[in-house]
Amino acid sequence: MGIGKKAAKANAMKLYPSIKRELISSLSYLFYNQTSATQVVRYTFKKNTKWGSKDRRTYSEIFFDIVRYWGGFSEVLGKDLIHSEDLEDEDFEEMIDFYLEDDSLEKLKSTKLEDIVHADLLEEVKKSFNNQRLIDKYLSRLLTSPYVFLRTNESKITTEKLVDQLVDGGIDAESVSGGCIKLLKRQNVLQTEPYKNGFFEIQDGASQDVAPFLEAKGSSRVADTCAGAGGKSLHLSDLMRGKGRILALDISERRLEELKKRSKRSGFQNIETRVIKNNKTLKRLGESFDRVLIDAPCSGTGTFRRKPAGKLHFRKSKLQEYLTVQKEILDLHSKLVKVDGLIVYATCSVLKAENEEQIESFLKRNPNFELIESQSNFMGDREFDGFFMSKLKRIHPGSSKL
Repeated sequence: MGIGKKAAKANAMKLYPSIKRELISSLSYLFYNQTSATQVVRYTFKKNTKWGSKDRRTYSEIFFDIVRYWGGFSEVLGKDLIHSEDLEDEDFEEMIDFYLEDDSLEKLKSTKLEDIVHADLLEEVKKSFNNQRLIDKYLSRLLTSPYVFLRTNESKITTEKLVDQLVDGGIDAESVSGGCIKLLKRQNVLQTEPYKNGFFEIQDGASQDVAPFLEAKGSSRVADTCAGAGGKSLHLSDLMRGKGRILALDISERRLEELKKRSKRSGFQNIETRVIKNNKTLKRLGESFDRVLIDAPCSGTGTFRRKPAGKLHFRKSKLQEYLTVQKEILDLHSKLVKVDGLIVYATCSVLKAENEEQIESFLKRNPNFELIESQSNFMGDREFDGFFMSKLKRIHPGSSKL
């Protein structure tokens, strides 16, 4: 789903001064803060309660398109809008004014692909792909808008019946594969009866591949050690049909509270949550799980279509922080699995340093594990986010000290 039609519609609209002021403020805040475009939009909507649906649509379409094409503005306006550390409101206003011109999209689309991202990201992408065709493929897909995907809660309803209910409720949706459903256009599905009944969760298609990859059974004892708000814990519970036991672990109590709400709506009772306060939390759990999922914190380079501000905020220094954390988490959390048990390490990154190289390094440090299989999804393939996952088996105890 490209942005051409949306942008053309927005260009034809009259831009009210109040919306333009908010756009300038939003672009400035996004540039100077490590936050996502979605969070900025939510805050803006919360602040402007008197805006109607047309105002919100105009603001969000222009805002997301400018963020997506940010690097292109550098070339057409003759300013380095990515690497500069001191942009003024006048710069953001100039971007908005240019965007509203009739031929702006054609000029933005013709900019050099390597100019649309921060130099740090370009360097890492080149190191990971080492192939100009793949580099151009990745960069060009950063200029596209992704679809939204849903995951059917098959413990409650079949995908076929869910699609029928969504369509009957005015939602344009179609089944993709298995329990995965694609929304053909962006619509608010969170107020629908199927959502309130726990029939589905919003989850990218590539992310939906992870839980089945873990091969959890109904009798399995599973640890989801970087659970967050629990999208994959919920999927695991669905696959296990509510049987076995899933322990969802995370350092954020707030995110785990959200998982509790989602689990209740979905009807699952086999998910327990626990906050990781320190290593003692994990020490008591050593070698007690049949399956361990490590959905590791990462650069998110596979999601930069969905989160376009990422290509502006990416820095090598931050990547190094992620690499250190990933190494520590792998070494620590791997000790939770039993001998003959399986671990799946997953990221939403396309960078080899966070994926294949991280696994290779882990196996050298931990000869008591063996690689079973690795899979990846290049960003945009199957219209999904970029993703990587690797399945490891613990073949003997080795060092189990936590």
